[in-house]
Amino acid sequence: MSNTTAHQHNSVHQLAFGVPLHWAVSGKHLDVVNYLIEKGSPIDSEDDEGWTPLMIAVSTGGVEIAKILLGKKANPNMKNKTKRTPLHYAASKNQYEIGKLLIEHGADIHATDEMGQTAIFRAAALGNTRFVKLLKEAGAKINVRDGFNNTPLHLAIESEHGDTAVYLIEENADLDILNKDHKTPIQMTQNKSVLEFVRRALPE
Repeated sequence: MSNTTAHQHNSVHQLAFGVPLHWAVSGKHLDVVNYLIEKGSPIDSEDDEGWTPLMIAVSTGGVEIAKILLGKKANPNMKNKTKRTPLHYAASKNQYEIGKLLIEHGADIHATDEMGQTAIFRAAALGNTRFVKLLKEAGAKINVRDGFNNTPLHLAIESEHGDTAVYLIEENADLDILNKDHKTPIQMTQNKSVLEFVRRALPE
């Protein structure tokens, strides 16, 4: 079962217990969302996995619904059971416009999940370079380390996202940081084409 399907399933489960806002958001039923909020549905209610309506809106790409929820003071910094915030999911799904909205509404760009990763790790690992830039320009640290002592550059190269790796290098990502496996970012892949692409960006 995919994450989206799983959370739609959870939302239907919650509907039976009187929290229909999750269901309305997961189905992108804008009129129902507005109605439920007007009737006092808890804006930051959590499902069994700790997902809020805002997290679901972000994960499903519901820009207009995210605007409504944030406009009604939904908390952009709530964490689910994996300690991820809406911004982590925006970065993972490359939801750029929603990412900007979250930051404008006070999303913590330094919030870490259960692996010690901030949102920039998710964007880097998935090659979402534009989102990495958004976070960097908002003040995200590019040499931050997760629980395995990886940096975003480690993950970008490991996932073979050359463009993202080059951007991070151009923004002075540290090339010498060792993770817990004693590997530098450049040692995270054996893909020759990726390595050649990345090495062209290395300072001489």
